Amino acid sequence: MTTGSIKTRDDVLYMSILSHKLDNDNKGAQQAYPVKDSIGITENEYREFLSTFGYYLNKQKDWLNDHVLNNGRGVHLPMGTDEIKV
Repeated sequence: MTTGSIKTRDDVLYMSILSHKLDNDNKGAQQAYPVKDSIGITENEYREFLSTFGYYLNKQKDWLNDHVLNNGRGVHLPMGTDEIKV
């Protein structure tokens, strides 16, 4: 689940990711084991995987914000913001 912030100024889009994490509210997140398991993962291994994957998603958010979205230039819109009803 990803949330972000988007601002426009002079037909340029400035974006940042606020949160990038696993959706803990869905029914699959409440299980002790994965839905499909072909390698015989234990409950502890699955918990460790979810924790490590959550850490990876946080690092991915930081990298995207630093290197892709916040490069200072923003994304130039192909049309004026008055032409887009947002």
